[in-house]
Amino acid sequence: MSTQTKPRKRAPLSTAQLEKRQVLTQTFPNTGKVRVSQCAAFLGIGESTFWSLVKAGRIEQPMRFGKRLSVWDAAYIQHLAKQGIPHSLGE
Repeated sequence: MSTQTKPRKRAPLSTAQLEKRQVLTQTFPNTGKVRVSQCAAFLGIGESTFWSLVKAGRIEQPMRFGKRLSVWDAAYIQHLAKQGIPHSLGE
């Protein structure tokens, strides 16, 4: 008896979603602060996946401004893109 689960089939990204991801990636800053949508697009993952990686401790916690604004350092996100997302923050 196998306990493996089937991979979840995902709907393909719409043209609008692909264009938004491309624009966010092309306009990513070298310095400053960036929001979750920019981070996720630059890393080529979805926002939910990005937040899951933050919760799992694989991506640093954001700087928070109030209850609704979370930002990361652009240089840190570029470092993640070059080096890869670690299995834990200690790596």
